[in-house]
Amino acid sequence: MGKGTLTVEIKCTNCGSAVFQFPDNLTDDALIQCVECGKNVGPYGALKAAIQGQAHTVIGAHTETAIKPR
Repeated sequence: MGKGTLTVEIKCTNCGSAVFQFPDNLTDDALIQCVECGKNVGPYGALKAAIQGQAHTVIGAHTETAIKPR
C-alpha cells in the first residue's frame, strides 16, 4: 500500500468475487448484486458500512504504529 492509499476488500460470500453491479439509482436501500454468481449481496448502505469499518480498522492500525510514545 502506497502513501496516501487505502485498500479495503469486500467479497461475495457465495463465490468470493469482488466485482459487483450497482443500480443506477444508488440509495442505501438499493440491492447490490455480484456480477460473477448473481447473488444479491445486500443493500448499498450495508456495503458502505462494511467498507467504512475496514477503513477505520486499517487507519487505526497505521495510526497506532505511527504514533508510538517514546
